[in-house]
Amino acid sequence: MHKDELLTGIILAGGLNKRFGSNKAVYLLQGRTLLKKAIDLLSDFCNEIIISGNDPEYEVYNLKMVEDVFPYSGPLGGVFSALNVSNNQKNLIVSCNMPFLNKEMVASLVDLEKNYDKKSITLDHTVFCFNYNSIVFPYPIILYKSINIDIKRCILNNKESITEFILNNNIISYTINDDLLKNMKEINTPDDLIRC
Repeated sequence: MHKDELLTGIILAGGLNKRFGSNKAVYLLQGRTLLKKAIDLLSDFCNEIIISGNDPEYEVYNLKMVEDVFPYSGPLGGVFSALNVSNNQKNLIVSCNMPFLNKEMVASLVDLEKNYDKKSITLDHTVFCFNYNSIVFPYPIILYKSINIDIKRCILNNKESITEFILNNNIISYTINDDLLKNMKEINTPDDLIRC
C-alpha cells in the first residue's frame, strides 16, 4: 500500500448523534477515538484528509475541518461541503462510525478505482463502492469532485439520502464476502458498542 498523491480522504464526523446520545466520533474504542481510527486508516492512502464536522475536540488532529454549507442536510451535505474544499479530484469518503474497516478493504476499493478503464465511464456520475449480495454500502466510497454539482442539486431538492444518490449514478463496486461483512458494521448506538 502506498499513498496516492492525488487522493483526498474525507471523514464524516458531523451529524446530530441522536441515536448515540453524544458525539460518537470522540468515543474511545480499543484505546483510540472512532475519529482517530478513521484518520489512521486514511493516512496510509491519502495525501490530504478533511474532517466533515467542526467540533472543537477535533482540533487536536490538526486537520482541515469543514462545517456544512447546507445545515441539517445529513451525510450528503457533509460530503458536499468536504468536496467543496478538497484539493483533489479523487476523494475517498468514510464515516467515523465504521471502526472495523481495515486497510486491506480500503486498498481493494482504491485499486478498483485505479485500475478501472476510465474511458468507459463518465467520471462525474460514477461511484466506487462495496456491495454484498447486490446491496451497495454508502461507505466507504470513492467520488470525483465534479459529482458535487449533482449532490448540490439533490440537496436543494430535499433528496438527502446518500444511498439513493449512489443508486442514481454509475456504480462500480467491489463484492465482499461473508468474512468481510463484519468489517462493515456501523456504530450508531451505545448498544452497538456493547455488541462489538
